[in-house]
Amino acid sequence: MKVLKFFANWCKPCKKLSFNIHCIKSEITYPVEEINVDTNRELAARYNISALPTMILIDDDKEVRRITGLPPKQELRSFFDLK
Repeated sequence: MKVLKFFANWCKPCKKLSFNIHCIKSEITYPVEEINVDTNRELAARYNISALPTMILIDDDKEVRRITGLPPKQELRSFFDLK
């Protein structure tokens, strides 16, 4: 399993989400792959990304769950299966 994190350099919520993920990075057990939607439009289209930031937990290319926007810290922890 891994997380696809869709972002753009101009997106302020994306930058805040990156900071929040950095704060819990040592607890996260899934690899997080960052995908810039401005330079990887095909992958963004494949996953129907319509808002930023968006994170998708995938297992063998199958979507398990998705979160869009800047979630509260507890919701972020829950997304990563952290307590």
